[in-house]
Order: sequence, then C-alpha cells, then structure tokens
Amino acid sequence: TQNAEESNDIDDDMRICNYYQTLGELYNHLEKEEESYDAYTEAQIRQMRLLGLLKKEDEAANVQMSQRSLIARLTLSVTNHMLGIHYRKQGKAQRDLSVLLRSNMDMALDCFKAYPRDGRVIHYVINAALELGDLQHKGKGLKAECDTYTRVISQFGVLNNIRLDTQLCVDIAMIHTKCGQCQMDASMRRFTDAARNLEIAEKLWGSLAQNTKNPEFQKNAAAVSQMLKQIRK
Repeated sequence: TQNAEESNDIDDDMRICNYYQTLGELYNHLEKEEESYDAYTEAQIRQMRLLGLLKKEDEAANVQMSQRSLIARLTLSVTNHMLGIHYRKQGKAQRDLSVLLRSNMDMALDCFKAYPRDGRVIHYVINAALELGDLQHKGKGLKAECDTYTRVISQFGVLNNIRLDTQLCVDIAMIHTKCGQCQMDASMRRFTDAARNLEIAEKLWGSLAQNTKNPEFQKNAAAVSQMLKQIRK
C-alpha cells in the first residue's frame, strides 16, 4: 500500500540521516573540522526535511508527536549541538549561532509538551535552555537569558512525583541556580523570584551532595547559600 511505501521511505531517510551524523562524529574524532562540519550540515538539512515528512504523517494519524518523530527531533538536537560547537570554533556570526540555538530551544519545548515526563526530553529542554542562556549571557542580554530559563522552569509543574536520576537533579539544580543569579542581578532586582529559585537549587545541590558525597555538589550548595544570604541582607 501507499502508506507502507511512504513509511519505508521515511525509514530509509532516517538511516541516511544517521549515516551523515555518524560521519560527522567520525570526522570530529579524527579532528577533521571541515569534513565534520560538512557532514553535520548535510545531516541537519536531511533531518529537517525528514521532520517535515514525519509531521505530515503524525497529522494524518491525528497524533501529537509519535515516538518516531520524537527520536528524529532528539537526533536533530545532537546535530544542532555539534554544529553550535563548530560555529563557535569557526567564529561564525553571533546571529547565526543565536538562530540555531533558538530553533533548537523551540524544538525542545515542542518535545517537552508532547513527552513531559521522558527523561531524555527533560535533559534536552534544560540543556537547550542553558546553551542558549549562556550565549545570551555572553552577549550581555540578561533579560533574554532570564526569560529563557523561566520559560522552561514554568513548565516544571508536570514533573511532580517523577523519579529524578542524579543527572536530572543536576540539570534542574543548574537551571534554577542560573535563573536565580539573573534575577538577583542589580539590573533585574527580582529578589523574591531569585530567592524562590535559589532555595530550590540549594535543596537540590544539598541533596545531591549528601547522596553522592561529590564535593563539587557541596561547593555549589555553599555558593547558592551565599547568594541567598546576599538577598536576605
């Protein structure tokens, strides 16, 4: 049938996308920057085309986002991340990098809306926000950075009663810490919001330190505690 043929075509496209992504990883490992960049760019073009086909397939089946569509987006997110690294190395315009990271962030939020309790997606959306926020921080865009973090944190209500592994705890603690730092800045002065985010971060870092005995987590908990003392002066 036509549907079966279209599905097979999509499977073939996914394999080709994976081929170019793997090629990019191989060239990157061999420190062949130009070849790696070309392979990742080809992978990105093909992955975006594939996503268009998968969106049509999901719409026809009246599905918000199929597992196959989710995997395609998660795969594209890896390509976007690697291209972002190349953009920095090659000194590409900040605008090019910003467009890439904003697009990646929007895609991450789409995944989170469809699969809010999937650990892979939670990692993805937080890391996408931290990467974009870091770029905005370097560009002195403090309000934009803060908005990026709060946009993700505002979605965290769906995580109630979810079991968090160590890395998820680290991710969530980090984004609350970064957001609190922005909000307590002299140019923002959103001290109530900052205190709320930093209190969550302090509890998470403290719990991580206690459970893992990792001294870095203890340092983070102590640093956040100092920030809270500054706010409460």
